[in-house]
Amino acid sequence: MKRPFELDPDDAVVVDEAKPAAAPPPAPAKPDGGGRFKLGWWWFWGGVALVVTLLLTAQAIATTTFWIVSQPLFGWPLALVLALTLAVGGVMLVREWIAARRLGSMPEQRADAERMLGSELHGQSPPLIEPVIARIPERGELVHRFRQHDSDALTDGERLKLFERTVVVGMDDDAYKAVVRGSRDIGVLTAISPLGLLDAALVLWRTLAMLRAIARAYGLPMGAVASAMLLRRSVRNMLLAGLADLMTHGAADAMGAGFLRLVSARAGQGAANAMLAGRLGCEAMALVRPLPFVLGERPSLKRLAGRIMAPPDKTSDRPDDAAVGGR
Repeated sequence: MKRPFELDPDDAVVVDEAKPAAAPPPAPAKPDGGGRFKLGWWWFWGGVALVVTLLLTAQAIATTTFWIVSQPLFGWPLALVLALTLAVGGVMLVREWIAARRLGSMPEQRADAERMLGSELHGQSPPLIEPVIARIPERGELVHRFRQHDSDALTDGERLKLFERTVVVGMDDDAYKAVVRGSRDIGVLTAISPLGLLDAALVLWRTLAMLRAIARAYGLPMGAVASAMLLRRSVRNMLLAGLADLMTHGAADAMGAGFLRLVSARAGQGAANAMLAGRLGCEAMALVRPLPFVLGERPSLKRLAGRIMAPPDKTSDRPDDAAVGGR
C-alpha cells in the first residue's frame, strides 16, 4: 500500500518545459538628430539671400578699392563707411543668430521643466531658472520676490512652481496686454482700410510687432531671423484677412448692398481679424514662454475675446486672474 506522500516512479509523466516566448525585436534606434534637417523653401531662399549679400559685398569692396586708387580723398572715407557698415552688420548677424537659437531651444527647455515639476530632487532647476532671470534685468521686483521665498530646502518641482507664480505670471500679464493691444489695432486698422492689399500689409506689420512684444515680455528679444521662424503663422493670418475682404465685397455686390451695409461688413471683418490675431497671440505665448502652464490654463481666445472686443480703458488688459495662474 502506497502512502499518500510517496512518489511512484512508474506513474511519473514527463512534461516538456514550455519555451519562453520570443521577445519582440528591438525597434531600430533613430540616429542622433534624425528628422531635424529637412530641405525646404527656407533653405532655398536663405541660400539666395546669402548669394546676393556676398555679391553686393564683393561689388562694394571692388568699387571702394577703385576709388581709393583713383581718388584717395573720396575713396578712404568711403572705405571707412563700408568697414563700419560691415562691422555693424556682423554684430547684427550675431544677435540674430543668438535670438534664433534661444527661440529654437524653448521647446526643449519647457520639456525639461515639465519633467522636473514632479521631481523630489534638488539642484537641477537653477540651470533653467537663472538664464531666464539673466534675460530680464528690468524685472527686478519680480526676481526679488522670488529670491525672498527661494530656499535650498525646496525641491526642483517646488522651485519651478514658485518661479512661475512669482516671476513668469508677471510676464504673462505683459504678454496678455501685448496680445490685446495688437488684436485691437489689427481690428481697427482692417475696419478703416479701404483696400484688400492694404489690409494684408497692415495685418502683417501689426502681427509681427505683436509677436515681438510678446517675446520681449518673456525676455526673449526677436530679430528678423527669429521673426521669420514665426512668419508662417503671421502670413496665414495675413492671407485670411485678404480672403475675408474678397468674400465680403463679393457678397455685398451680389446683394446690392449700399454704403451702410459695406460699413457693417468692414466692421465685421475687423472683428474677425482681431479674433484671428488674438488666437495667433495665444499660440505665440505658449511658444516663447520659458515654463509650461502649470498654475493656470493655457491662454485661449475665449478668455481674451471679451477684452479684445471691449473698448479700451485705463484698466489692465489682463483677461482674468485664473488665466494667468489663479493668484
